[in-house]
Amino acid sequence: MPVCRELAIHPLILQLMDIMLLRGCREYQLNLTQAIRIGPGEPRQFLHSDALMFPVKVPGSETMINCMYALDDFTEDNGATNVAPGSHRWSEERLPDESEVVPAAMPAGSVLIYLGSVIHAGGANRTGQPRTGVVLSYCLGWLRQAENHYLAVPRELARELPERLQRLLGYFVHAPNLGSVDGQDPVALLREPPA
Repeated sequence: MPVCRELAIHPLILQLMDIMLLRGCREYQLNLTQAIRIGPGEPRQFLHSDALMFPVKVPGSETMINCMYALDDFTEDNGATNVAPGSHRWSEERLPDESEVVPAAMPAGSVLIYLGSVIHAGGANRTGQPRTGVVLSYCLGWLRQAENHYLAVPRELARELPERLQRLLGYFVHAPNLGSVDGQDPVALLREPPA
């Protein structure tokens, strides 16, 4: 979806990712992109932390940051993302009391930015209408992405994308040499004419 490409490289989002993720590495990348629709009558998702995907600790940094864009108004009744503020500071074993979980209500067009280590869940939808959001997740550049963008985004399409987005998809070398192809920056593969 072209609008999601623009969101992925929005200057304010990238500025925040620079501040938050470049503490722990030299590059970051898109971890995954997802549309999440919570239909009428669906219960709350189980409370969890996405950071469990990466069982490593990087002192002073997060391994991942998520951006949830509301395509519909997010309300307490239609399944707004539930978050436990401050839970990124808790031990991995601790789960929040219900009083510590709040719905991230927001109007359509808004974005909720939360650390991968924050405990959260899609809320219960007690309405007759679905609620839809799009998640763009960023992670440290030396980690394996949850979504394999080399296969998910055909090379023909990747060639047409802005270079910043190509690099976010994983076409970069994390210094000194992680991700190279024949000793070169893989973004060069996108410059070659199609075979």
